[in-house]
Amino acid sequence: MPPPQLFLNITSPAGNLPPVDRTFQMAGNISWLFAPDDWSLTAKGVTVQFGPGGPNMGANFVGTTLNWQCSGTVPSSIPWGSMVQLSIAAVARFATSGAPATLRVSTTYMVRLFPAIPPNIGLSPFASPIIAREMPVSFAFEGFATSPQAPIVVVQYKVEGGQFANAVNVSGNWSQFRIILPLPPTTAGNDHTLTIRATDTFGTTGEISTPIAVQQQPPIVAPPDSKTTLSGGSAWSSQPRCIETYCHCSHAALAATIPAWSP
Repeated sequence: MPPPQLFLNITSPAGNLPPVDRTFQMAGNISWLFAPDDWSLTAKGVTVQFGPGGPNMGANFVGTTLNWQCSGTVPSSIPWGSMVQLSIAAVARFATSGAPATLRVSTTYMVRLFPAIPPNIGLSPFASPIIAREMPVSFAFEGFATSPQAPIVVVQYKVEGGQFANAVNVSGNWSQFRIILPLPPTTAGNDHTLTIRATDTFGTTGEISTPIAVQQQPPIVAPPDSKTTLSGGSAWSSQPRCIETYCHCSHAALAATIPAWSP
């Protein structure tokens, strides 16, 4: 009769190179053949290494069955979208009529991490067009950058064909960032283009672009027949309320507001 053999079967994740998240669960069962009738199982165990360099995780058996489950995490050094080799080992120990017997078996199993997901970038709403008296106008853009797979390491920006520069990390983890730009005025159909790029620890990048229109506020033009001040400004634009109050007050009411004066 052939020597006793231990077998290791994997039931989940199923398929040829199944896609998995970075943390996932494996499941399977063990069995044996050619064990003598007087052998009695005394102990069993399964360990799984979730990728090269990862820790060995012990599986849990379901009740008194030979079915096992094991959860673990692929090392963060392995990029998303990579193929990962798992190492699984099983052991079964038996009491016999003579010396105790131990059976071992090991195998490998290939999975693929989910594809990389680009970071999510957003800008807080801002006025469009941006209107200011002085040009170029210094304008602060507020935004956020997040990723479901890895921490964000940097957020950068550029305008038109310029070079990327780092934004200000307001929150410390880029969930809030700020960009301050000096913006010259634009003409119709020739908006500025602000491009923002976020990069996570795996080098995965996300990018957005948004148009920016900038207009200079036109100067205040006084009516042709308005009075002017000594400096040349319009008395109507500089002191409208005082003039209006003076014109509509009666002499008696106005005199009542002025304290008596004595030499």
